[in-house]
Amino acid sequence: MRHVGVFKIKKSKRKIKKEETHKIAIKEVSIPTKIFIGKFCIKKSRRDDIIIEKIKYKQMKQWFLIENEKEYNEAIDRYETIRNAKKGDSDYKELMLLVKIISEYEKEKYALPELDPIEFIKIRMEDFGYKAADLAREYGDKGTISKVLSYKQPLSLTMIRKFSKLLKIPAEALIKEYKLQ
Repeated sequence: MRHVGVFKIKKSKRKIKKEETHKIAIKEVSIPTKIFIGKFCIKKSRRDDIIIEKIKYKQMKQWFLIENEKEYNEAIDRYETIRNAKKGDSDYKELMLLVKIISEYEKEKYALPELDPIEFIKIRMEDFGYKAADLAREYGDKGTISKVLSYKQPLSLTMIRKFSKLLKIPAEALIKEYKLQ
């Protein structure tokens, strides 16, 4: 690392705003394009003036695990604000953190209830307004659908695939074991 030298800023009689850039005309000092020293950025202008700027750091909120709805809503609002951040942007790491903590909270809070697969199918049929005949049209055999819905026959792999797609149920929920009558 190169030693650049010490710069002295003369105090003016008027007050200087925090955002104001201070210009110093020093032509004999040779520095690279930009140097960052603490809270300041020292750079050369086109006229070889040396410009010292105070760096304004954007304060990122410290995020912790989400424990309640208020924190969840704050995280969602911030996510919506920065969701288009690209890799390398200053907000990208915050975006990745928000995705992680929001998904953890949603898994914990909105987990699917423990139901046997047939109950799950019946609930989703009700949600979509389907009857057993609609499932039979998808699967092909009305008698088999009737036996499955009355717990007399287990779901087949083909049924699990078709019902998962039709009723938008995760296949993992339909694979669970259940008692037959």
